Amino acid sequence: MEKVYQYLARTGGGQSTEGMIVASDEDAAFSILRQRGLQPLAVDFSFVDTANLFLAPKFSPDALAAYYTGLGLRLKNGMDAIEAVDDMRDQPSHFRVKLCASEFLNFMRSGLKLGQAMEKAGFPERDCYIIQALEQGAKVAKGYENMARDYERTASIQKKIKGMLLEPAFMGIVGILAVWATMVFAVPIFQKVFREIASAGVHIPAYAQGFYHFSDLFDAHVVMDSILYYGFFVAIVVFLRSRVFKKMLDQLSTLRKFSEMVDNAALWGGFQLLIDTSMSPQVIPDMLAKSAHRADTRAAFEAMGILIKRGEKYPQAIRLAGFPSYIGKDAASAMEAPGIQAQTESLNMMNNILAMRVEEMAEKVVTLSHILTTVGAGVMVLLIMMFTFMPVMITELHMA
Repeated sequence: MEKVYQYLARTGGGQSTEGMIVASDEDAAFSILRQRGLQPLAVDFSFVDTANLFLAPKFSPDALAAYYTGLGLRLKNGMDAIEAVDDMRDQPSHFRVKLCASEFLNFMRSGLKLGQAMEKAGFPERDCYIIQALEQGAKVAKGYENMARDYERTASIQKKIKGMLLEPAFMGIVGILAVWATMVFAVPIFQKVFREIASAGVHIPAYAQGFYHFSDLFDAHVVMDSILYYGFFVAIVVFLRSRVFKKMLDQLSTLRKFSEMVDNAALWGGFQLLIDTSMSPQVIPDMLAKSAHRADTRAAFEAMGILIKRGEKYPQAIRLAGFPSYIGKDAASAMEAPGIQAQTESLNMMNNILAMRVEEMAEKVVTLSHILTTVGAGVMVLLIMMFTFMPVMITELHMA
């Protein structure tokens, strides 16, 4: 099991340095530090950082955008690369970026170039290749700025999606807790009320009797039944996150198109950055295919890579690869522009248009989500009232 250790060490030049390192145990941490030319002074296991290692398995686009912006600005202003990386080491707030920033500095001090040090430190593969390619042309600062803009665009899309899911998720949690509280606390109170008025010959409405009987069975073994109750909803959440459910949602054309747009918006932003490095066309599609979330998007990039290897130019390869028509046509047209600069400008325009389409569709999905959440909340309140206040009201009306 991988763990995170905080260390204090001395460099070959006698300077003190501290940071985080991932290793299987303390001995392995000491060994790794020595291999890097450091003299370890103290290595301590960090439970909090180890927990964060598993709680934050992915990079935050916002955090990467902020880190790359700061690093690019320092390099643009003429700061030495090692000094710039050292100056940015403590800036990230997101754990995954902070861990990589700490490792990045160590590998830079060992003599590696920026791109190689980033790769060793664990930054996203695409970003490492971009910086490695740009180091040859002394455009590193610009590369960091471009990557930061791409991550900002990705972060904006992700915030839309998270905002769309937040309200229904909150209402779902409230509903689950409300139903449980009704069965455990509210039903016994109303049953007592009915027992007090039973002498008048009044009976509980039939639908309420069934619910009250179920509540009695539930309350008889409340601890175990509560565990099963909440476990049932945890299983539902697991199912909602499964590929099976995603395939079911994909049958809805609006949601399928929205998912396609989100996936392609991120990938074509990366495509624009990669071709600006003059990287080999045979490498780019396969690299992007690894980052695709949708199987059909991954297959399209893989098909484009095969066509490129067979000698097709980008425009024709994109048209034949199987991308959605509203994406493939724009991308192929952009790649027909004369020269790399014109192509990157056209792709940037295409990506901006795609991002606007995503935001427009996200607004529609958010509106639909609001409507469904409001309806669901109303139904939940109505059901709770039907099993609590309404039986009492109906009984009192019969007594009158």
